[in-house]
Amino acid sequence: MIEKTLLIFILQIFFTILLVTSSKIEKLDFIFDKNFTKTQSFHHRPVLKIGGSILFLSLFLFFFNYQVMLNQKILIFSFLLCLVGFIGDFKNSFSVSLRFFFLFLVVLASIIFFDIKIQNTQFLFLNNILNQNKFLMIIFVTISFLFIINGANFIDGFNGLLLIHFIILLFFFNFLNYKFLNDQNVFFVSSFLIISSFCLLFFIFPNAVIFLGDHGSYMIGAIISLIAIEISNQNPYISPFLIASLLFYIFFEVFFSFFRKILLKKNPFLPDRLHLHMLLYKFLNKKKIKKNTSNYLTSITINSVYVILMFPVFFFIDNYFFFKFYFFILLLIYVLIYNFLYFNLYKN
Repeated sequence: MIEKTLLIFILQIFFTILLVTSSKIEKLDFIFDKNFTKTQSFHHRPVLKIGGSILFLSLFLFFFNYQVMLNQKILIFSFLLCLVGFIGDFKNSFSVSLRFFFLFLVVLASIIFFDIKIQNTQFLFLNNILNQNKFLMIIFVTISFLFIINGANFIDGFNGLLLIHFIILLFFFNFLNYKFLNDQNVFFVSSFLIISSFCLLFFIFPNAVIFLGDHGSYMIGAIISLIAIEISNQNPYISPFLIASLLFYIFFEVFFSFFRKILLKKNPFLPDRLHLHMLLYKFLNKKKIKKNTSNYLTSITINSVYVILMFPVFFFIDNYFFFKFYFFILLLIYVLIYNFLYFNLYKN
């Protein structure tokens, strides 16, 4: 079992190196991200955008060694989302609205097919409404998934930001699993993904030769959502707000951005350069730090702050009601950080 898993990691690294070294072949030119003018672009040289494909292939090989139900969900869900993101990555005519439409259909169909539910929201009235109305449950879970999936896509603009955050989240998920569930399926899947992500991180951080791509960020968002719901549903003693707190940074980037644009009378579905991680990048640039250094320092800073803010997980894990309060403390902290950066950059 260990030997087969080790072989998968070796194959993953070998395949990644092979793609990087052979990518100069003219026929493979299409797999590069050369668009330096798009709003969310912060790179200045062509970079391979096939990191998500490498991660998926690694997960696909893992599936045949450990055929567990959680992995089946992740594999099928990941494949469908990878397909939508892959078309978006390599077909310029695939508009944002059309991509979101297909993303919505895939998430909706997967939730219905796998009968995915959020069993507890820590609000009794909401639990009653959702449990009594299957249609509302499906819509609620679909919206929750779309928040996380799009949030993962939002922060995949800097070297290692999303992948490091993914690794940290998987560590926290394994910690919760160890404390409450000791579910071997969750442990094997999370542990495999941590090591597989580390193998890929060497090619993304600090200087990227590979990007995850939209298909990679969609896949990571789906995996985060599935594991979070699996852990939450299996143990009623885990506060749903503890899970929500762990997912807070990804949630904040989408939620705050959406309402910020509405208040500024802008289209909430169009990208801009005013997300939290982008403001931090500009703030570091303002301090005369080189652009490339600012890029990976943004990833380090945001994830370091996140880990510090998640320390209460280790001390109040058994306090069911603490995280309902702490979730709103996190909202206040992130809003204050955002406003500090924004007004520092745009005083006038």
